Amino acid sequence: MSEFVNVFVLIHGMIPDREATSPFIQYDLFWQKLLEHQAGLKDLIHKRIGVQWGHELPDPGRDPRDDEKLTRAQQQVHERVSIKAVRADDDPNNIVMRGIFGGDIGIPILRRWLVQGREGIILHELGDVIYYCSKEGEAKVRAVVYEQILANLKAYLGKQVRLHLFAHSLGVTLAHDFLYGLFAPDHQPHFIDEAQGTPRARKAFAQWRDKAQRKELALGSFNAVASQLPLFIMRKQSLVDLLFDDRLLDPAVIGIVDHARIRWQLFYDVDDLLGFSTRRLYAPNGAIREVQVNAGILPNTAHTGYWNNQTVIRRTATLLVANAS
Repeated sequence: MSEFVNVFVLIHGMIPDREATSPFIQYDLFWQKLLEHQAGLKDLIHKRIGVQWGHELPDPGRDPRDDEKLTRAQQQVHERVSIKAVRADDDPNNIVMRGIFGGDIGIPILRRWLVQGREGIILHELGDVIYYCSKEGEAKVRAVVYEQILANLKAYLGKQVRLHLFAHSLGVTLAHDFLYGLFAPDHQPHFIDEAQGTPRARKAFAQWRDKAQRKELALGSFNAVASQLPLFIMRKQSLVDLLFDDRLLDPAVIGIVDHARIRWQLFYDVDDLLGFSTRRLYAPNGAIREVQVNAGILPNTAHTGYWNNQTVIRRTATLLVANAS
């Protein structure tokens, strides 16, 4: 086979917009920022794949998929359970505390931040998380995410391919699960066994898994921001047992077998309510780098600000060039 083809996959996480929004604009802007730091990426990356899931697209003539219904469903929940909406409800069975600061003095500024975090980031982001943790939601999300990636990889099935991923928030878990299904040895992927995708997608996934096991598919780089993997470990009993026995996860299961260079780069902000340090859960971790950044001052801006953070952009571009060359 000829030299490796470099494919760059971008997977978004929470989209804070309450209305239908496309992630592809953000992907294109992020790519342009990467090129500003490393112009050579334009020649090194042969294919870019932007993944869209869980958020309705601004296309009035198109019926939303089941996973895209999360946008309006979560908006409905927000409009009904937000403190502002509850306090405006004059139903006699809705009893709230009145008076200054709502009858509960507390710390006004701190409360505003807490309410914004709870009703904005947590309500919307955790809605996506809970949906994906359900068997039905997992199947629907994986179907649309995996099928978009596999459809774009089809042209390279006869070539050696090096995957590069950039993922945000819950997208980090989606990317990790995708890589695990491809690279983990002695594993029967749920995507195939539980028929989570179409027959065509399951066949394609099996073909790419075979290529991964034959070393014809490799992980080039995995850049992850606002990782929630420390939370998602708890959804599998085998991983709970692993940690219970004071053992750590093996990065080889997502294709990290060469520890001579960085393959996985993680970024987190301590002000981000839903982004966690992850590196120390894996061993050996010599190929994993973790970087603390300042993506935003408030929890909501911290969770979504990675796309514009100069440290994230610069280090992502540098790692892409190093591992795609």
